[in-house]
Amino acid sequence: MPRNRGKDLVLVCQECNTIQPDDDPPPLCINCDHHSFTVLYRYEAEASTNDADTSFVRREVPTGNDRKYKQFDLDSEPELYRQLKKRVTTTPPRCISNLRASITSVDVQSNGDTAIYSVSCPCGSDHGVVLGHYLRDFSDTEENCMLSPLAWRCVACQKRLEFLDTDLHGYHAANGFGPGRHAKGSGRRKQLRCPNCDGRRMKLFLGFSYWDFDIFLDAAELGYDDPSSLHLFDNPEDYFHEIITLASCSNCSELIRFTDFGKL
Repeated sequence: MPRNRGKDLVLVCQECNTIQPDDDPPPLCINCDHHSFTVLYRYEAEASTNDADTSFVRREVPTGNDRKYKQFDLDSEPELYRQLKKRVTTTPPRCISNLRASITSVDVQSNGDTAIYSVSCPCGSDHGVVLGHYLRDFSDTEENCMLSPLAWRCVACQKRLEFLDTDLHGYHAANGFGPGRHAKGSGRRKQLRCPNCDGRRMKLFLGFSYWDFDIFLDAAELGYDDPSSLHLFDNPEDYFHEIITLASCSNCSELIRFTDFGKL
């Protein structure tokens, strides 16, 4: 029985519309042995059973011995946390899907569970120039950091690969909170320059930090009554709280952390 489902909700077989027992719902339908169920309010279920023409809202949720959504176990909070941590620290978010990304290790301060990727162009080259907007061009600051939108241009094939727009990517954007939470640049973008040797050719490393998984744990609980919340589990890696942007100068090997957005 789903947690906190309440007596007004029942499980209904998707194959034969049989209402399952309240006290001990089986992993298979008691009537036809089908394994998929729908959660309905009791009046909806009884209406659908008695009158095939009655309209009602179906709430599709995974059920069975272990309630799962894709590869995630929604019934065990410790197991769900472990699965989420493994997923987000081994799967790059979709904002860098146009780049080749390989897990690497870089000595950098971060918060929460963090994955660092060495990125390269699909053509195979790992050298390029970072394109963005310097914060100092838009405010009274001497900080050597950049604003989005950010891109990386391959020096081998000259392909420009976008990798971050703070209006579109990160925790708040993935939650649909809308644009404008972070300052952005406008106009022609500039190349990132090494503060040590003024070089522009760089290797790029991108890290994604996840401070907690509360939103997913809540969605797992809500999924019994509101299956629409389960869409979060389609791409949990997109809900990163912080991005770590690092460029290694190809000339002098200076490692440059070139953004400071805080929580996205």
